[in-house]
Amino acid sequence: MENSLQDQEFHQQQEVEFTCEICVEPVSTTRKFRNNNLCSHPFCIECIAKYIEVKILDNTAQIACPGLNCQQSLDPVSNMSLISKPLFSKWCDLLSEESVLNIDKSYCPNRECMMMVVNECGDSVKKANCPNCKQVFCFQCKKSWHAGFKCEESELMMSDRNDILLGMLIEKNKWQRCPVCRHCVQLRKGCKFVKCRCKTYFCYNCGKKTTDHKEDECLAVNPHPPRRELGVWEYLFFVALFFGLIIPLLFIIYGPKLFGFGEHKL
Repeated sequence: MENSLQDQEFHQQQEVEFTCEICVEPVSTTRKFRNNNLCSHPFCIECIAKYIEVKILDNTAQIACPGLNCQQSLDPVSNMSLISKPLFSKWCDLLSEESVLNIDKSYCPNRECMMMVVNECGDSVKKANCPNCKQVFCFQCKKSWHAGFKCEESELMMSDRNDILLGMLIEKNKWQRCPVCRHCVQLRKGCKFVKCRCKTYFCYNCGKKTTDHKEDECLAVNPHPPRRELGVWEYLFFVALFFGLIIPLLFIIYGPKLFGFGEHKL
């Protein structure tokens, strides 16, 4: 009788406890981690909570189940009660940032904001406005907007108030600066490829230097550009094409009539 009671107590103890494979401690089944019934492993809730915390602090967005060869992931919503609110908020931020990893994005330079700004236009963006703090900044270098100056010039030129005013004037009048001597150039009309006083040709739209553009070939300046003369190799190509294709074709068509091929007299 006593042995049977001991056996019952032993079986009841086995039903209410299990050994966690992480901490290797006997844990009540009420403290077993369920993972939203996606998978079943002998892990306790406390060990999983520590595991999630370490992964989040390591900036891991997709947290996999610690089970050996398990392909399931841990769901943030179902595990929200296991971690603190700041950790859960950071986990959500990591997941959001990972979802837009391949999207063109930048961050507000305001240290009290630092909000992520996504390029929704698809085009190349330079000047951006933070939707949170309304600060205007450069989308490319993630610094305060440097009107009239390139990103690499912003740290040197934007420290002087006169340079800031000059940059604002350049932006207001839509002037372009030479990529070599950095002098301002104003285009009133005509071709967008301009020549600076330092003899440098550059594009007025993007400011990039160019050497393969001729002013008389631009339709904006000359609606009827002169025809380009054929080079030596181009001329030889057309000559070879004529004698290699046209002459044999004419021989096939008119050869029998001219030389009497195919005619037999009885």
